[in-house]
Amino acid sequence: MKMDNKDMIDQAEMSKSILNSLGDQICVIDRAGMILFVNDEWIRESTNSSRLFDIQGVGVNYMHAVEANTYVHEGLLSVLSGREKYFTYEYSCHTPTEKRWNVMQATPLVINGTGSEGVVIRHVDVTKQKLLEMQLKHQAETDSLTGLYNRRYFETRLRQEIAMLQRSGACLSLLAIDVDNFKAVNDLYGHQIGDIVLKQLAMLIGESTRETDILARVGGDEFAVLLPGTNKAGLNKVASKILNVVQQQNNNERNPYPITLNISIGGSHFSHKDSMESILKKQTRPFMAQKTAGKTR
Repeated sequence: MKMDNKDMIDQAEMSKSILNSLGDQICVIDRAGMILFVNDEWIRESTNSSRLFDIQGVGVNYMHAVEANTYVHEGLLSVLSGREKYFTYEYSCHTPTEKRWNVMQATPLVINGTGSEGVVIRHVDVTKQKLLEMQLKHQAETDSLTGLYNRRYFETRLRQEIAMLQRSGACLSLLAIDVDNFKAVNDLYGHQIGDIVLKQLAMLIGESTRETDILARVGGDEFAVLLPGTNKAGLNKVASKILNVVQQQNNNERNPYPITLNISIGGSHFSHKDSMESILKKQTRPFMAQKTAGKTR
């Protein structure tokens, strides 16, 4: 049955209404890259400038607008040419007040089954999924008590830093920190106070190191600090700094806890000449051992 003009207009309006009702941002371009249609959500997000490309309306050449992003430009060209049936690209679109992520999806525009007449571009808000992924990743990598990295993540980063060390020829250092007589602390004061001691030490280590250092709780009362780009002198400096801040905390009369925090620190320094195996073995044999002074109150 042949469709009259009114039916075609009604169908076109129905299609626009459907696309405008979607929460995703929709844009349709022709074979030359010219924008044929954008839905209301596309215009709203473009006005807010939170999308990857601030492109608003019909008649604009979308392909020209995205030329600066080679990956996106080539991906869309591959769909336009028929080489690929699908292209996707995740990107951040943060605002001053919130973190946001979108995924761009591009698929061929097929009309009446006669082949591609262009590309349908869709920007999907994946912020909830991204935040969930980040939360799960954080839980998998961190120690729930202290907020430092856990042993599994630390060992992964250690291997990565060793590989980088051997490629770059830089230096790498490692500190191992233990709480002295921690079992006695738990037995005498209870695990709640023991947990406070561990969290307090984690905080003091954090205050004594750089943001680029990797801090981890690798055992019950055992901590480790990976120091990329740090030589032997720098290693000793960091160790001394940690010992000093712990001693200052012990000497602080306002310390509300009944425990004097006693720790032992050992350290190792590695160079690019060390193999992966020797470094992993060497880290268990520290070249120095220093302790804080003090007794349990």
